[in-house]
Amino acid sequence: MQNERESVFVSYSWDSQEHQEWVAYLVRRLRNEGYNATYDQYITSQNTINLNRMMVEHIKNDDFIIVVVTENYVKKSDEFAGGVGFETELLLSVINENRDKVIMVTKQPNINSKKAPFYLKGYHYIDFSNDEFESSLDALIHRLQRTPQYDIGEIGEKRIRQPKVPVIQSAGNVSTIKIPSLNKVSDLDKNRYMNQSFQELNKQLSGIFNNITKENPGFEFEENKVNEFKVVYEFYIHGKQVHKIKLWLDSFGGSSAKVIQYYLGNHLSISNDNSSNGYISLEISEGNQFTFSMPMNMMKPNKNMTLDEVIAEIYNSNVFPYLR
Repeated sequence: MQNERESVFVSYSWDSQEHQEWVAYLVRRLRNEGYNATYDQYITSQNTINLNRMMVEHIKNDDFIIVVVTENYVKKSDEFAGGVGFETELLLSVINENRDKVIMVTKQPNINSKKAPFYLKGYHYIDFSNDEFESSLDALIHRLQRTPQYDIGEIGEKRIRQPKVPVIQSAGNVSTIKIPSLNKVSDLDKNRYMNQSFQELNKQLSGIFNNITKENPGFEFEENKVNEFKVVYEFYIHGKQVHKIKLWLDSFGGSSAKVIQYYLGNHLSISNDNSSNGYISLEISEGNQFTFSMPMNMMKPNKNMTLDEVIAEIYNSNVFPYLR
């Protein structure tokens, strides 16, 4: 897409000299942006042209048709009058076969009374009626490139919420009455939640390390997924190994409950999981809400942590100091 020179034909009505110059300016700006944009007056000013043939060739062959909608354009289009009317007949089939080829922009000043040609009613238009030409042009360029204007991020893993305990006011006084939850959290529920949390933790850590790589060319890391529940990260600065961290999900201390354990150091053993520098366990509140704790972390509060707080603590305390 970046190296292509897409052809763009601008369809409009000759409303006034000012309007024609505006269209010429729009074409010029599109060409500056790398598009092979043109319009009728540019073509006819250089050669003797059959206007109908010119319109057929461009509407048939060009990659995009930009329709500049004004009230006069709408009137001519709906009445099939003049050159606009002829273009309308051609564009009817284009809309049916390849609607993404046609882009509607408008210069009508009153947004509450904007009109569109009958065959374009209900379609989105890019508004050039205000004074923010550059902003509207940017929206048009995004549309030509078929790329969204905003990055809304990747779809993450679902985080299962547990039911909350409702609280009601008694009729006789202002004291609250808690209704106990009869839905007890089972060991299976806990282990499933820890499985999901382990995958999300590693996904976010990997994203952090990738961002560091983009910002610092001298930094590299290797992610070694031993299996679904064990991963080792190796960190290098200018090719020299400076740190390792191993994360794995397993039971702890003879309990069936799973915890996320971690071990630090360049000489850690991938296969030996008998020792660790710390672990992350799951806590269940009275209302069956899941939080995390890091019992061996003495530097900061280590209970009632969210997963994001756990990830930040692992990075800030156990990775970042080794990368400076």
